[in-house]
Amino acid sequence: MRFSLDKPDIYINAIVHLKPQLQRALANVVIKQNLAKAMFQNSQYSSISYPYSLDYQNSNEYILMLLAAAMAPESSKPNNREQSMRYFLNSKLKATFQPELVKVGVFESFGSSLGLGPSNATLKDHTRQERRNGKMEFVSVGSLVHWLTQLGQVTHHRELNLNRKN
Repeated sequence: MRFSLDKPDIYINAIVHLKPQLQRALANVVIKQNLAKAMFQNSQYSSISYPYSLDYQNSNEYILMLLAAAMAPESSKPNNREQSMRYFLNSKLKATFQPELVKVGVFESFGSSLGLGPSNATLKDHTRQERRNGKMEFVSVGSLVHWLTQLGQVTHHRELNLNRKN
């Protein structure tokens, strides 16, 4: 993916069918435990939020935290985003997760630090090393699908690609 400010070059939508056991666990987390709002936890939005920080969150990271809560053992189900993140980081889930990388140029990074970048993206929660290297990790649809596939939780999926025409 190339960082294109507010105008992505391509939109990719995915329809992912999860294994029935994970579907039930996810439904339990969202409906019975009513954790959908708790996983948001008043986070600020950033389209390229750092996956391992609680400061900002993107929509795919929100899904990641719901899935982590659904995969947690019944005896220690998370009740909020912080607990879900802790479980994700300390379990096998993080070891199999590979975030997407987005390249952010020096001028884009400098502009972002001055508040001149897009309002829906910030680099504040990324590590100094990432900012120096110009490669930021974030949760994308692709990284979620790859992760779920690596865990053996996907029965099948389809993608719909919409190219933006200038």
